[in-house]
Amino acid sequence: MPASRISCCGGGGAVDGTSSVETFADAAERVAAHTGMPCVLLVGPLYAAPDPQRRGVVARRATPSQTIDLMADAELVVLGAGSSLYHALALRKVCVATGAGGTDQLVRAATCAARGLVAFALPDAGSVADAARALLADPTVRAVMRRRVVDFGVTNDVPQALSAMRQLLTSNVAVMA
Repeated sequence: MPASRISCCGGGGAVDGTSSVETFADAAERVAAHTGMPCVLLVGPLYAAPDPQRRGVVARRATPSQTIDLMADAELVVLGAGSSLYHALALRKVCVATGAGGTDQLVRAATCAARGLVAFALPDAGSVADAARALLADPTVRAVMRRRVVDFGVTNDVPQALSAMRQLLTSNVAVMA
């Protein structure tokens, strides 16, 4: 997959009857046209239609671990404020967050934006593209946002949880007959 500075994640939900994948695809096309930078669109498993084809956009279906790897390599991540937002923040990524289908996502995106952790966008291609272009145009704002994300301290605690489970399983093995 080509390296990209911009990763857009569309899980497959919808907002007001419009597919979030289509919204992110349209926004990515606008950003690519404006900046000349290719965008990677990560298409979620709930999206049943063929992958969207947009100029300057590479659409891919990815496993959760591939999604994390692609986000890790991106300069900017554009996503719905669901679970992928927490992954991106744990990776210390600068993000544009919006609603992408979950009823609580717009509130979560606005709350994170009020804390300076993400740039907020309404769930339409124009608003998402405008927010992404604004961040890409201002390295100072991105640096401040990245610092706030680091200071906020979202972490990936899965390795610690797995370690704790292993310890419990090896120390408290019970045999049932």
